[in-house]
Amino acid sequence: MATALARPISFTDIGLNDQDQDGNSALLELDRGLKSSRTGEQCEAISKFPALFEKYPFPILINSALLKLAEVFRQETPGSNFVRVCVVEVVESCGRHLDKLINVDEFLRRITTVMHSNDPLARALTLRTLGWMSGVVGENRRVQHLIREALDAKESVELQAAIMAAEKYAAKSKLVCEMHSDS
Repeated sequence: MATALARPISFTDIGLNDQDQDGNSALLELDRGLKSSRTGEQCEAISKFPALFEKYPFPILINSALLKLAEVFRQETPGSNFVRVCVVEVVESCGRHLDKLINVDEFLRRITTVMHSNDPLARALTLRTLGWMSGVVGENRRVQHLIREALDAKESVELQAAIMAAEKYAAKSKLVCEMHSDS
């Protein structure tokens, strides 16, 4: 028994193969880029996520990656709206992998905190992200409420994003259709 514990645990011992190890290593490398203090390095790392999702389409990896992107999205730093634009583009381009998100509520919690920002562009980028997530969170009442409130926005950029998100949710959600037919 002591000899079994003395040897190092390998990836195969815990049910991971070399491909999983490579995916985790790639995610770890991208995470280093996300934690950079330079906006350019963050955006470069973010731009590599679609390739990561294509090469390693594992739900656990995609879930972890999307939660990391949501965390970067909610941070308020110089250049944060540029970083948010990059995240929106990743969410838009990776639509076929979004259904692999396991912690949907945690992802939404991180993203929707930006809706309380004083910056209309930040709120617009949040609405666009939520719009692209409609296939995954279409029946979420809180998200639908945020979108409906944003349809009263005074800022053009926020209003356009709210309209885009509302269209996406209307196409996916029975609840949205029912609410609008009651009005």
